Amino acid sequence: MSDRWFYQHANAVHGPVSAEQLLDLVESGGLLRDDLIWPESIDAVAAIPAESALKFPAAAPADTAALPRSPRSAPDWLPELAQALAAVQDLTKLPPPRPADWIADVRRAESMSRPAAE
Repeated sequence: MSDRWFYQHANAVHGPVSAEQLLDLVESGGLLRDDLIWPESIDAVAAIPAESALKFPAAAPADTAALPRSPRSAPDWLPELAQALAAVQDLTKLPPPRPADWIADVRRAESMSRPAAE
């Protein structure tokens, strides 16, 4: 097995990651059977489905639609936004939110969508 790999998951390319990290992704559900993988030394056009090269647990889902969704709590500013939107006819007249009100939510969302650093 190659030492460094790229993979395509949820229409995004990730990597390179180590072979050990690739196996960890299989175990955690971060890499699905139909996701594409390829070694760092070759072009992505030669990528193969992960299930062709890696052993998946018997219950591993085939695609992201089969993964359970974790409940996320609504941001604390959401009720205030809903109330403001309901009260205003012209949305262009709403004042922009102060950065302190929303920047933490943006940073949290960004950290959840980034691939893990090596």
